[in-house]
Amino acid sequence: WTEYSTRVTVRERSNGVCERCDSALATDMHHRKNRSQMGEWEPVNIMHLCALCHVEITATPAASGAAGHSVPS
Repeated sequence: WTEYSTRVTVRERSNGVCERCDSALATDMHHRKNRSQMGEWEPVNIMHLCALCHVEITATPAASGAAGHSVPS
């Protein structure tokens, strides 16, 4: 997978709607496993999120991990 092909696939999967709250416009690509932790640009590792959900996932790593929105290294 390339970054471009992953972005296209994830946009199609989400249909432009946040994959966490399922109501807001999705604008951000979130790596479940961070790139700094060798997280790849693959659809299984990416969530299409609204900005608010992206901030909440980043700010609450324990809860995000429990929900499967983040994966530990």
